[in-house]
Amino acid sequence: MDASTRSQVAAALARSDLNAVPLEPHQFERIRVIAQRRFGLSIPSQKLTMANNRLVKLQRRLQFADLEALVLHFEGPASAEDFLQLFDCLSTNLTMFFREADHYDVVVDQLLAPIRELPAQARPKLRFWSAGCSRGCEPYSLAMILRDQLGDLSAWDARILATDFAITELQQARSGVFPVRFVEDLDPELVDRHFHKEVQGTETIVRVNPEIMAPVTFGLLNLMAPWKMRGPFDAIFCRNVMIYFSEETRHQLVLRFEKLLRPGGFLFLGSSEGLPGEHDDLQRVFPSAYRKK
Repeated sequence: MDASTRSQVAAALARSDLNAVPLEPHQFERIRVIAQRRFGLSIPSQKLTMANNRLVKLQRRLQFADLEALVLHFEGPASAEDFLQLFDCLSTNLTMFFREADHYDVVVDQLLAPIRELPAQARPKLRFWSAGCSRGCEPYSLAMILRDQLGDLSAWDARILATDFAITELQQARSGVFPVRFVEDLDPELVDRHFHKEVQGTETIVRVNPEIMAPVTFGLLNLMAPWKMRGPFDAIFCRNVMIYFSEETRHQLVLRFEKLLRPGGFLFLGSSEGLPGEHDDLQRVFPSAYRKK
C-alpha cells in the first residue's frame, strides 16, 4: 500500500465510513496458519470471535482498508515490526507476582538452601531464564526470592534472563512500574521491602526497587527462532506459555530447554501444561517442576 492510499484509508477510518466486515472463516484459517508457522501459536478454532475483535483493532492501527487486506499483508510483505504487532494482537498475557508460588519454594529449598551459607570464594554462578516473561512479574518475583534468601545480590554472580516476543509487554516490564492492584494481595512487608509507591496523576503505582531490577536483563525473543544463549541455566521458567502451542512444538521446545539446563537444573512449566512426550533426562520433583538428571 503506497503512502497516498494509506492516507486515504486513514481518513476513512477516522470518519468510520469503512464497513466493519467480520473475519471470514477462511481468513481465520489463514491467520491460524501464519500464527503457527511464525510463532508456534496454536489458536483454537473456537477463538474466531476473539481473533476478529483483536484483528479489527490491528487493521485500523496499521491502516488497512479491510481484514482481507490485512491477512494478505501478513501472507506477503509484512515487516518484522508488523509481525511483532500481530503477535501482540494474538497472544494472551496474564501475569501476576508469585504466580504458582510452590515453584519458588522449590527454588528456595532445593537450589538456594544448599548454597546460602557458602563463603564468597565458594559461591557458584546462578543463572535463570524466564521464557515468556510477559510484563516482568515472574523474573522480578525470582529476584525478590534471591534477595531475601541470599542478601545483597552484588555479592553473588546471579543473573536472570527474561524474554518475550510481546514487545508492548517487554517495554512495560523494563520500566519496573505496575498499577497498585498488582501488589494488593502480596504480604505488605514484602511490598515494603521491594517496591515503593508513587502517585501519578490520579493513579497510585508501585515501582520495583533498583536492587531487584539490577540482576534482570530483558530481551525480545521468538521461542520458535534460533536462540543465542548457551547456558547452562540453574532453572528455566516457561509457565503458561506452551498451552498455546501444538503438542509437537511443545515437545521440541522442552528438548531445547533440556540442553540448556545444567545437570541438576530445574524446568518449571505451567500447572495446566504438563510435560509433553517422553523426556528421560527430566525427573518430576513437584507438579509441573522437573529436574535434569
